[in-house]
Amino acid sequence: MGGGLSTLVSTRRWATLGVVLTSALAVAGCGSSGPHFKNASRPPLVQDVTVYINEHRISVSPGSVGAGPATLFFTNETAKTQDAQVKALAGSGASRTSGPLNAGTPGQIQMSLSQGDYAISAGKGIPPTVLHVGKAHGNANGALLQP
Repeated sequence: MGGGLSTLVSTRRWATLGVVLTSALAVAGCGSSGPHFKNASRPPLVQDVTVYINEHRISVSPGSVGAGPATLFFTNETAKTQDAQVKALAGSGASRTSGPLNAGTPGQIQMSLSQGDYAISAGKGIPPTVLHVGKAHGNANGALLQP
C-alpha cells in the first residue's frame, strides 16, 4: 500500500507543477510587447446652434462657434411657412436650406462649418443675421460620456 501513496503524491506534484507553469505562462502573456492599441484622437464634438425666427428678426445662440461639425436647430415662430438658409459669406463655403418650416414648427440642418461668417436668412421682410465661425475647436478626447 505504500507504493500507491507515493504514486498519488507524485501525481499531485506533477499536477501542481502543471498548474503553476500554465499560470506563469498566462501572466507572462498579459504584458507582452506585441502590437499596442493606437490611442487616436476622437473627432470633434458636434456643436448645437439654436436659430429663432420671428416676424421681425432672426436670432442665433450662440452667436459664435468654432469650425467643425454643427447642428442648427430652427424654430419658426412666424405665422407662415419659411425656408431658412445658411450660406457662407466668403469663398465657396457650404450652403444649406432647411426646407419648408411650417409656422410654429422646428427643423434642423447638420453641416460642417469652416472658419468665416455665415448668413442665416428666412422669408422676405426678415433681415438675415450672421453666425461667426472661428478656428476649429479641439477634439472630444477630454469629453465625458462620449463614444
